[in-house]
Amino acid sequence: GYDAVVQDRTATTCLVGVAGPGAAEAAAQHVNEALPSRLPSMHASPFEFHGYRALAIRTSSLGEDGFEFMVAPPVAEHLLGLLEASGVGLAGMGAQEIARIEAGVPAFTPDLETGLTPAEAGLGEVLGLPPDEPERMLSALLFEGTATPPVGTPALADEQVVGELRSCARSFALDASAGLAILNRNRSHPGTPILVGGERALVAQKPLYRRRKM
Repeated sequence: GYDAVVQDRTATTCLVGVAGPGAAEAAAQHVNEALPSRLPSMHASPFEFHGYRALAIRTSSLGEDGFEFMVAPPVAEHLLGLLEASGVGLAGMGAQEIARIEAGVPAFTPDLETGLTPAEAGLGEVLGLPPDEPERMLSALLFEGTATPPVGTPALADEQVVGELRSCARSFALDASAGLAILNRNRSHPGTPILVGGERALVAQKPLYRRRKM
């Protein structure tokens, strides 16, 4: 075996994310010009930035091409300054959550749970699994209004519980609330009316919203 030491570096590590059609250009311009060409989606690569060791991860967790950089706090502050000065807009966790839900991308918490299979989450093809018809599906919901029922609220159809709301946020692009819910398969088809916490919604095709390409 190998000797190993686990160190908690939470207090000395920051995570800076860049997402959107211009993410690769921003990474090449401000971080490392070779990163976009050598880093496929969902892969990670160590690199050096201003004398500090760092890690780059290429992601699509918001439905857009993106990079996450694990860096030391002084580097994070410097990198944020560079990005902001070049016109990259800063966004908080709330904005990221809205973009994720609009894209129909499940998050480990609260959308994915122990016992939820990849096929139920719509991730079967990503993992190369054979076609399956699960009993329930993680589906997108588009609400009639802008109310946001709490996560965990039962989803009803014909006065029967057919699932549960997992994510929900107000989408300013759609001028309505959007959500992800685990629903019985026979109620997961686009156009199916669903009632969540007294709020009416329709099952919708993913993604709920596509941003214009730059």
